Amino acid sequence: MIESLRDLLGRALARAGLEATSDAFRVAEVWEEAVGPTIASRARPAGLERGELLVAAPDAVWRQELSLLAPDI
Repeated sequence: MIESLRDLLGRALARAGLEATSDAFRVAEVWEEAVGPTIASRARPAGLERGELLVAAPDAVWRQELSLLAPDI
């Protein structure tokens, strides 16, 4: 049986003690589905820090918008 690259990578990262990186990878996979195409086109997940999602945005306006939407995201 052929395994998906995601599954293989997830297990390899977990064995290396990088579960947070694996979680960030999973978030990136579902980002557009989770936030919709408009937000996904302007912002992207940048990582996880102490269980909190860090999001990169191109400018102050989008950062402000995302901070207001944070509870929903």
